[in-house]
Amino acid sequence: MSTSATRELFERLAVELTVADLVRLGEALLDETGFRSTFAMEPGLLAPFEEALKVVERDVRASGIAGTLQMVLPDWDVMGMAWVEFEGTCQGNCIRPEDDALWSVADATQEAVMERTWRV
Repeated sequence: MSTSATRELFERLAVELTVADLVRLGEALLDETGFRSTFAMEPGLLAPFEEALKVVERDVRASGIAGTLQMVLPDWDVMGMAWVEFEGTCQGNCIRPEDDALWSVADATQEAVMERTWRV
């Protein structure tokens, strides 16, 4: 893949590159190639989604639905995405770091709860 960052890396001598150049070029290369981090790579990205789950869980409990509800990073998801698990079941929608936290968690929770209880 030819990008401005890859061209600059190939055209310049390595000894000419400063730490700042390497950081800039590394970030540009990741951006130009469409790289997106995952929760598995950066667990700190999960914090707003875990907070959103607390909000959604209050609604679930207010609806009279009991059971274990949690955010998980299952081994079987090779893309490193998060899932809402209800009573040991993940269903439907994975959650990506770039997703809107509250909306994606609410949607994934509904999918997981529906799969187990067949109630909304």
